[in-house]
Amino acid sequence: MANIGSPAIGKAQLDIRRGDDITMSWELKDPDTLNPIDLTGYTFAMKVRRAYDRSVILTFAIDMTDPVNGLFTSSVTATDTAALTECNFINEGQEKGRIGVWDLEQTDPTGKVQTIAGGEAWLWKDVTYND
Repeated sequence: MANIGSPAIGKAQLDIRRGDDITMSWELKDPDTLNPIDLTGYTFAMKVRRAYDRSVILTFAIDMTDPVNGLFTSSVTATDTAALTECNFINEGQEKGRIGVWDLEQTDPTGKVQTIAGGEAWLWKDVTYND
């Protein structure tokens, strides 16, 4: 579980295995008390782009699993990750390459938008797939 307190921004590399379902669990806590943040009325958005000024290539679904205790998940399907084919592989035969950037934004009940996590996104080649 991520322990990212607002307003701190967590920076992390997002590894995507091509053709896999991905579900990430998140737990937001107050950075001073480490108590869960009540996320009732909050919304979240998580996207991947090739670059900050490019179109979206992957959008994660958000499920508020236990908002009172600061818990939610973000997920994408195997079909969505299988569609990711272009990558910045440095060497032929390299197993992963940079595909772009990602971030996770929250909107609180008053409408305040804040990015709480983000970083580079990397795509790993898959081995088992339908030819």
